Amino acid sequence: MEEDEVSEEDYDTEEEAEKRRVEADAAWRRILSESDSREDVEEKKEVERKEVQEEAENLVKEAEKVTKGTPTPPRGRPKRLAARKLVLTPP
Repeated sequence: MEEDEVSEEDYDTEEEAEKRRVEADAAWRRILSESDSREDVEEKKEVERKEVQEEAENLVKEAEKVTKGTPTPPRGRPKRLAARKLVLTPP
């Protein structure tokens, strides 16, 4: 028998090893998904709480600006850019 040929015994052990690898991978995925799901839920709740808190703080700041009378920054293009575009565009 040549070195390149694989005997049936080798083939069987390779198949068994592959089956064990697949089973081990599946077990690890199951273990990680169970622990991650608990951690993910807690983490998502924490992130959501922070986002809600930040949004509330931003709303309070915005309300304070309105009561002070300071205008909010304009949305869209500033006037100078709008005027520049009108001047530079051909008729």
